[in-house]
Amino acid sequence: MRRSPRFLLLCLFGLLAWTACTSAPSGPHQTPTVKTVDPLSGVAGELDEAVYQVEAIAGPVPKDSRLILRLPGAEYPDNFRAMIPTVRAALDGLDLPVGAGDARGECPSPSRSRYEVPISLPQGLPQGGRVIISVNKYRLPLRAVAQLPVSLAIGWGKSTTTEPLALFAEPVRAGAAVAVLADVPSTADPTEKIKLRVTGVDRYGNAAVPVNREFRLESEPQDLDLPDVTIDEQGQATIELRPLPAGVYRFSLIQNDQRWGRAGPCLVTDRPAAKKMLWGDPHSHTGYSDAYTTAGPRDAWAYARDAAHLDFAAVTDHAEPIWSCGLRPETEWAAIRQAAREANQPGSFTAFLGFEWTGSFPFQPGWPAHDGHANVLFPGDDGELCRADRPDCDTFLKLADRLTPLGALTIRHHTIVAWGAAAAPRMPVATLPVVEIFSSHGSSECLDCPRAIPEHVTDAGYAVQDYLLAGLRLGLIGGTDNHQARPGSRPFPGHVDLAMDAGGLTCAVADENTREGIFAALRARSAYATTGARIWLDFSLGATPLGQLAPAGAAPDLRFTVHAVEPLARVEILRGDLDAKKITVPFKLESAEYDLAGQWRDPQPVRHAFYYLRVTQSDGQMAWSSPIWLDR
Repeated sequence: MRRSPRFLLLCLFGLLAWTACTSAPSGPHQTPTVKTVDPLSGVAGELDEAVYQVEAIAGPVPKDSRLILRLPGAEYPDNFRAMIPTVRAALDGLDLPVGAGDARGECPSPSRSRYEVPISLPQGLPQGGRVIISVNKYRLPLRAVAQLPVSLAIGWGKSTTTEPLALFAEPVRAGAAVAVLADVPSTADPTEKIKLRVTGVDRYGNAAVPVNREFRLESEPQDLDLPDVTIDEQGQATIELRPLPAGVYRFSLIQNDQRWGRAGPCLVTDRPAAKKMLWGDPHSHTGYSDAYTTAGPRDAWAYARDAAHLDFAAVTDHAEPIWSCGLRPETEWAAIRQAAREANQPGSFTAFLGFEWTGSFPFQPGWPAHDGHANVLFPGDDGELCRADRPDCDTFLKLADRLTPLGALTIRHHTIVAWGAAAAPRMPVATLPVVEIFSSHGSSECLDCPRAIPEHVTDAGYAVQDYLLAGLRLGLIGGTDNHQARPGSRPFPGHVDLAMDAGGLTCAVADENTREGIFAALRARSAYATTGARIWLDFSLGATPLGQLAPAGAAPDLRFTVHAVEPLARVEILRGDLDAKKITVPFKLESAEYDLAGQWRDPQPVRHAFYYLRVTQSDGQMAWSSPIWLDR
């Protein structure tokens, strides 16, 4: 049947009108409505699912548009391998083309990266049309967070730009508690109440509530009348124990005849203690640089204070863009400074402002492959961010010359690691009072020492012992180098060992828990390092304490006292001969005791020497005193 020209013309106008309506409507676009059907929230570290609905209520969406689903980069031990979730989308029951999800962002850190999943709308979306987006097998962050950001954006038609549609902030909660972290002060006097701090933790270290929140508190020695411990709904408890007579005490939290946590040792003595033993972590990272977390500095200092029960901590995010991740000087450095001001509580918790200087990073094309790494700590709320790609900070000596007049400490670390080693001659004597001997990477004491960093250089001259033999008078400290925004992270039964997680600690023997007091202790080398356990030690040569230079001609009479967390394996005194450039172990005592004291006189003293104490527990945890120097 023939159609009239008028009829054909009307059909053409109708087709054009329909095309205009569905592909390029005049005026502003009518934004679809988005709602959550099933939120992406659950238990930290587990796989989860979510459902979102996009509906064109106000008007149609043009042809060739696209939706973009954006999810935070996941946190898990091998974070550099993107773990892409499965995403499906359907329009009124018919599947839509979903692109392969991809990890996007300026660097692999979850705080700077995201999963982007494009969803094509080749025919657009008619008014009233409804798209259902299903997310499957998304690995939730390992860290419990109050707000996990998930967003949807839309690209209209063939436009290359997108505009936001919706942002969802969804919670991730901690898993079931598998252990408790418990701590007491390392020293007390018989008139002083002892504060016991307890935090329940899930397998990733999140503060968690045990199913049964009641614990029996036991002590060693066992003749004490102690209260029970009840953990609150935040997974924490603080108990003030009555003053105790002089002695060494350890405390255990027991439930169903199982030990969930252990605190101590605590030395109660009626001898006046001139200084405090303060535990801290001077080396940790957050999502502001290359950490495997979205958490920032405030989260880090809160964890250090409330979960790790530290006395002090520093956030030392990378100043340089390694892996393309580094501090944004115009925004994040100011935010860290503000967070440090807020977290610092003189007398109870000390927060240090700092950053990590990265003079070696062979994984980054064009980056220097020499001069190692160093942490910079500032004594106050202000400090200069000095990057290794600046001409006035491109070597460690220049860095120290630039920042030492500002009162900063520059601290070398993981000195033997293959990708960041630094030889001793590059270190200035006057500007570096301490060196980090242990972190989550391992020990830098020497290449064949216990718990040495596995991936280390093979040449001499890079180990901490080499620095000491070069004549540098350095105190020894420890830090975690934690990359989870968790300073002071430690292993516990049921703990999942994450990448660059649990590591060393520093005990600063200081006058007070303030920035001034701890800085003075570090400058005076009045400190020692552990692998994370709060091993109590004292080491002296006559009246000269650890970290100091003994009077010329003093007798080489050395004394030590050790109170261990677990049974000891051995205690060693190491001697460095500065003339022969050699370190030996002339004293070694094997013991399975918890508490050990002794003295030793060097039968073959050398003219220019230093001595330090090395302690090893039966569980492999270790401690190193700062050396004592003796010139005869």
